[in-house]
Amino acid sequence: MCRLLFVAVVFFLPYIHGRVHHERDFTKGENNFVASRQAELEMKLDTINRQRRSLQDSDQSASTVNELHATQFDLKNGTSHNQALIHWSGNNSNVIFVLTRKKESSYMGKITHSTLWRSTDYGETYKQENGKFDETAVLNSYYTSPIDKDKAVFVDNFQSSTRIWVTSDEGVTYLPYTIDFSLHKIEFHPTEPEWLLGYDQFSKKLWVSQNLGRTWVALHSHVTKDRFFWGVKDVENDVKSKLIVHFEYRDISVMPQRRFTVKACYIPSCGDAPFQKQYDALGRIDMESLNVQDKYIFVQKPGALQKLYVSYKRGPFVKSKFSGTAVEQSDFHIVSSDTGTVVVGVSHDDLACHLYFSDERGEKFLLSKPNVRYFPRKVGDDFAVSVDIYEVKGIKGTFIMNVVGPEKQNLTEISWNNGRTWQGLSLPTHDDEDNVCATCNLNLHILMTQTPAGYYAPLMLSKESVPGLIIAHGSVGTTVEDLPHRFKVYMSQDAGVNWYKVLDKRHLFNLADHGAMIVGVQMMFLQPVRKLQFSNDFGRHWSSHYFSKKETINVDGLLTEPGEYTHHFTLFGHKNFHDNWKLYALDFSSLVPNHCTYPVNYANRTMPNVTSCVLGMKQTIEVLKEDANCMVGREYKRYTKLEKCDCTNADYECDYGYVADASDTCIRLHDQEGRIDNVGDYEYISDYDLLHNRKDDCVGGYKNVTSGYRKVPGDNCVNELEKMMVQKVACGNGTVPSEVPTTTLGWSLILLNSSTSASMGSNLHFTVRKSKVLWTVKRLSPPDHTYTPAETSEGLLIFTPEQPGPYLVKASKLPTLMNSRSVQVNFWYPIERVKIFRPPVVQVDTDYRVYSTVTIIDGLLGTSPLVGDLLYYWSSHQSNKDIFDRNAPSNQSNSAMGHPEIGQYTLEVKVKNDISEKVAYEHVEVKKCVHVVKLKVNTSAIINGTSITGSWITEITRMFQSRVQNVFANDVDKHAAMGFDVYNDTKIFVAPTLPIVPQLLFYSADGISPTCDQLQDIATEYNQALNDAFCFNIGTDDKQLQIKVCAETQGHTAQIAVPKMHPATTSSGMSGGIIALIIMIIIATVICGVLMYRRYGSSHCSPAYFRVASLARNGSARSHIVRTRGQVHDDRNPIVDEDEFIDEELDGMESIGGELSNGGNGENGLGTLEFRTG
Repeated sequence: MCRLLFVAVVFFLPYIHGRVHHERDFTKGENNFVASRQAELEMKLDTINRQRRSLQDSDQSASTVNELHATQFDLKNGTSHNQALIHWSGNNSNVIFVLTRKKESSYMGKITHSTLWRSTDYGETYKQENGKFDETAVLNSYYTSPIDKDKAVFVDNFQSSTRIWVTSDEGVTYLPYTIDFSLHKIEFHPTEPEWLLGYDQFSKKLWVSQNLGRTWVALHSHVTKDRFFWGVKDVENDVKSKLIVHFEYRDISVMPQRRFTVKACYIPSCGDAPFQKQYDALGRIDMESLNVQDKYIFVQKPGALQKLYVSYKRGPFVKSKFSGTAVEQSDFHIVSSDTGTVVVGVSHDDLACHLYFSDERGEKFLLSKPNVRYFPRKVGDDFAVSVDIYEVKGIKGTFIMNVVGPEKQNLTEISWNNGRTWQGLSLPTHDDEDNVCATCNLNLHILMTQTPAGYYAPLMLSKESVPGLIIAHGSVGTTVEDLPHRFKVYMSQDAGVNWYKVLDKRHLFNLADHGAMIVGVQMMFLQPVRKLQFSNDFGRHWSSHYFSKKETINVDGLLTEPGEYTHHFTLFGHKNFHDNWKLYALDFSSLVPNHCTYPVNYANRTMPNVTSCVLGMKQTIEVLKEDANCMVGREYKRYTKLEKCDCTNADYECDYGYVADASDTCIRLHDQEGRIDNVGDYEYISDYDLLHNRKDDCVGGYKNVTSGYRKVPGDNCVNELEKMMVQKVACGNGTVPSEVPTTTLGWSLILLNSSTSASMGSNLHFTVRKSKVLWTVKRLSPPDHTYTPAETSEGLLIFTPEQPGPYLVKASKLPTLMNSRSVQVNFWYPIERVKIFRPPVVQVDTDYRVYSTVTIIDGLLGTSPLVGDLLYYWSSHQSNKDIFDRNAPSNQSNSAMGHPEIGQYTLEVKVKNDISEKVAYEHVEVKKCVHVVKLKVNTSAIINGTSITGSWITEITRMFQSRVQNVFANDVDKHAAMGFDVYNDTKIFVAPTLPIVPQLLFYSADGISPTCDQLQDIATEYNQALNDAFCFNIGTDDKQLQIKVCAETQGHTAQIAVPKMHPATTSSGMSGGIIALIIMIIIATVICGVLMYRRYGSSHCSPAYFRVASLARNGSARSHIVRTRGQVHDDRNPIVDEDEFIDEELDGMESIGGELSNGGNGENGLGTLEFRTG
């Protein structure tokens, strides 16, 4: 089967913050449009249906109105370039930049050549800009100001990206500046066009420039990649707010521990900003968890069952509370924070994912929908969770989401009220589906671009500039279709209330002219096209037009000017791998000769039209009539009106800690059995009472207490219902809630929490009624002295020890102390991370040992005195099978494994202590032959066993791998004739044990090339080459804290292990049959290569079904707060680095930041596309 791979990746940049996107602020003038319109020709219904059905089948049957104005331009002299970035400069600009570049598959993906093209006439013509740069310049990436389209910075590969080229006139001229660091990422300031943050991922330093890159000042070292943010205007509570930068960094003073913390400082000296005191009080955080977003700052804290912390409007950090779950949280996907609520998808270690909506402060989260569809996406070297949910643009509070049904099917649901209620989508009209079942619904592909069957699914599309319009791919049935030839295109004009089918199969879409123009191109893998579909009535009728008269091309993207205000498009594609990139400037004004007239062509509609008021308001939006068939024009300002409604019961929901009973009355939700409850689970205990109410200052002997209800977050209703409002109750110091349990028989010591085990940093609450007592506490292991804690109030003790371990809490009755009660409790650190260490390759039918490490707060090793007793559950299974080989639970951190078949196996370990559990995954490749050479290690200092953490072993393994490859650098091709590559066929494994014994693994996948005997000879040869010791340093930048490590072979080579069950029989040479087989394979490969070229070049390669392996979690993923950020032109570190998707019609499009416009212009994007070939 011949396979030709093509990859297209679309990058989005945030559109300028100053663009007018709040339509409710617009006012409508009477003279917006004065052009007359012609009457639309009436078409019979049968003609419409016949035309729609035939669009994909025949050129002759498609209606052709006027001729489309299309201009083709070939980017010549760039045939060797396999990547291109196309960028529309900005709103009200006719300048387009195209950067083509050659990225090598070797040399770690280095960019070795580039060409910059520039158009000043909406893409009609382009000129090469390379003559404006130094002849040694190789442009790697570029960044543009979000508020000044004239300013852009181009990063040059010159001397490891230490040179930049700056334009302040939209590319008319460029000035070069040599800088003192390697620039890998730029973040423009949101309000100052010449202020930049620059990041060097080699040194992990953050730099700042206040003059568009001419000079730079180093802000801080050891900064975490992608975790630096400019301050938010009007939120920082500081007159110097525009000077503030927030960033996460590693505290190297506690090396080798991995402690991360946060800083807020003023540029350029990085003096502390006032908010730094809140970061200091917060303390250490999880790596890669800082997220500054709107009014909120989110972080994850180690050592907590529920570990999301939030600062609202730059106030103190508070631990966010999540209702309805007793399972530890793993990943957070912050979906939205701009609708008066924080929408968060939370994945748990029980492999479930739930959706929550918070109060305005982001502190108390209520469960909106359980078991939502989610998928892992790659972020750097790890995986993070992404919920399959979409916030409809232009209509406040509207979300569309996929949930997991009772039979694991995918169901699409919609909410118009910020997640308070959800319902299935209505069945579409104009659909030719027969025999629709009674339980069938419309189900859509949303954000998950790779279907479970392994095919690419286009993302949902909506625009702020076209409120209510939604375009999506999907199907009608009991679940969404995964096979692309069954995809259909559906549209809604009223924010998802009603849907109608418009086209069959997958299409690339984009909008222009305020949504009045919709353009689609069918997506067909290895089937080039020269025709597109056009609609001027919101998809109800389509006409077919040729954008190319001479040749067909593979379409990579469809771009419009940001804001969708004009009638210009740029279509981008290629014919084959050896041809030039082709750009087509498309002007659709000739297809719509009539200009829209107000008020004839416009109507006002209420959206969403489900009830009279949604979220306490009625939103009226001016829309173009369906039969207008006219051009709106750039100057149009959409009229939007918001009317607030009186509050009703529909505007309220149960408050945190309450649940609706059968009569829909909110009653208190008792804590779940078997978990540590929320009583006293706040670090700032003095700010809260035992019912989770924040303690407000008593005013006149009263304070505010919840009524059990709260207004739906983001709701704007007025004249609130008194019974739903916060109630005033009497308050005073030392008041104990009436819910505190009591006993009627004598006196008792009562633990208010529902478990005797708690995490360090939390509190256990004890109370005594009907007696006065003396409290004593004693640590049992290791034995410690007895001390007397002070009561919080009479009969109430809140206990928080400074050290982990078991404690005996005792209450002795006064005055004699002869009568006492006691409770044994335990305080442990929760497990933060589990990591599996295994040989990356093992030999079939041979036992090997796998190890795991447990780390806790600050990256410390999870030893028994810190975490208590640990229980390990080991299992393995072949990656393409569901048969698990499970070991019995054990208290051992290592286990013996073995696999009977060649292939990939998944290893899993679940580790539990009394208060937490974590799961880790790893893969191991099982090969025919594996030869092991053990290295002897000497160190300049004694390594303490508590230093052997997972991160430390990972770092030292990389060091060994690098040093060994340096030793073998001169012998790369020495054994190529045998089929052995010393770089790719050798691995390093270092077990987390003392003494350190690195293993150098040589392997042969099939035992044929090379044979097992040849492999042993190769290993013996390299073993001798390693007799001389090589050394390197590990530790901090401070040489006094470094440890020198030297390694050499142990003077012998280990033999290839003999399989337990099926001993391998090998010979020193190849048999005649094997040689003949190899020759036949070579001949077949050459023939297939010729056929591939001929079929692809002639565009007649028949479609083939290509699939991708499912994206599986590789290794133990860190906890993440997923950051969605734009302005990334550099493909080396995209926001979401998805795997490449390949199928029978399209060789994949990756979604960047969860935002893929079907056509390459994100709602907030500056109109940028990135494409890759080869």
